[in-house]
Amino acid sequence: MGQVLTCSLGVLSLFPDQTLTNFDFSYYPWHESPEGSTIVDVGGAVGSAVALVLPLTPKDTKFVTQELSPSVLEKAKAFWNERDPNLIPNGRVVLQRHDFFQPQPIKGAEVYFMRFVLHDWKEDLCVEILKRLHDAASSNSRLLIVEAVVAHACHDIGALRDGAVEGAYPNPMPHPLPANGGRAAEFEAGFDMHMLNLLYGVERTYEQYRRVADKAGWKPTKVYRTDELSSLKILEFVKM
Repeated sequence: MGQVLTCSLGVLSLFPDQTLTNFDFSYYPWHESPEGSTIVDVGGAVGSAVALVLPLTPKDTKFVTQELSPSVLEKAKAFWNERDPNLIPNGRVVLQRHDFFQPQPIKGAEVYFMRFVLHDWKEDLCVEILKRLHDAASSNSRLLIVEAVVAHACHDIGALRDGAVEGAYPNPMPHPLPANGGRAAEFEAGFDMHMLNLLYGVERTYEQYRRVADKAGWKPTKVYRTDELSSLKILEFVKM
């Protein structure tokens, strides 16, 4: 299992630019972060996602990319040195070996950021991961989960919209199309099967992510998009 997971993660870490080219993280208000904030990239591989976030933040923001694999951390050094050889020496970017099932060493960070992590794990393990972050977070900390959020095919989803935060359910496609656009949503459906077959993972709907977070003590505040049409979302949570 560990070897399969390392192999799967390696796909993203070996081709960081290609896997992130179409994702626009500027929809999130990074510029509003307090001065001297710390953003912890949990399970971040080489840190390719926060490399896109870094120029959107105040200049004194510190980034900590946490990764368990020593070989991936070695690739991370090369990745950041190619972009700016001063970022690691001056402490703006820190590479840290960490197992996210263990207590989180960075306490009270402004942001705990997870990109393409939770879809690898079944629900009880996702709850365990998020509880570790909850234990380390302060009342001002934010949890950002970046994942492909599966949209519903049905136009009538009943009471699911009741009490949902802004952005949780995008405007549906018009009839007679399915609400999720049908073939337009085939990536999420196909990748869901890929995750199931490879890692016993799952792509989740908004309410499934909300349930996982709720069990770990987090409540949703807003869902941000990364593109006009992309299913990739930034789900924001704070401590209950």
